[in-house]
Amino acid sequence: MCKWGTRKPVNVIRRANPSVEDGWHRVMVDSCIADEIQMLNDNGVITLNSCCGHGKGEPNCLVAEESVSKCLELGYEPKRYKHTDMLQINLLKDNK
Repeated sequence: MCKWGTRKPVNVIRRANPSVEDGWHRVMVDSCIADEIQMLNDNGVITLNSCCGHGKGEPNCLVAEESVSKCLELGYEPKRYKHTDMLQINLLKDNK
């Protein structure tokens, strides 16, 4: 697990977000899951938010509905997140 509070820059895909232009954007994510988040985006998965769990929960990521098929191809099991149009995936990498 990362030392909580350490973050690393990752390039992510943004689409249909009224706050930012469509395309690639650099964001900061928990350093222990950064490589996996980058891999997801490099494979066309639109990640919306992520968290390593900070020692209290499992590492996970919210993904856009349009990324479901890509997630399945990569071995993830997206599940609906709290009555939203987003889905949550548990991250596969051993981030400990």
